[in-house]
Amino acid sequence: MRRVARGLCRLKCEFDVILSSPHKRARHTAEIVATILEQTDRLQLTNSLISHADPREVVSLINDAHAKCERILLVGHEPHLSTLVAKLLGVRERANLELKKGGLCRLTCEKLRYADCARLDWCLTPRQLGLIGKA
Repeated sequence: MRRVARGLCRLKCEFDVILSSPHKRARHTAEIVATILEQTDRLQLTNSLISHADPREVVSLINDAHAKCERILLVGHEPHLSTLVAKLLGVRERANLELKKGGLCRLTCEKLRYADCARLDWCLTPRQLGLIGKA
């Protein structure tokens, strides 16, 4: 995970807020990323990213508490995250999208809502991010 986080660093990824599930594995991943990116003050735990939460909760949380944030990292669980990504992209339920542990996709949207509102900029596997971090 450290190599993946170094890959994010090499890609010059910065976040206004890092939202993470409080469950051990996701929280630990978010802590590693926040530490390597020197953004530990931006890490916040939320139950809206636990595996059984309704993905609509994440959208509501962002719109209510982080509306001014432009760059948000979500650290959570499958299939919760892929369901959210599919909905934001306007594709059918999960659309065979599977985010690997430590993988990352970047979405851009003008106005966040739980519907077709985003564009997929890129999607990287943990291996790809690790290779970027190793270089």
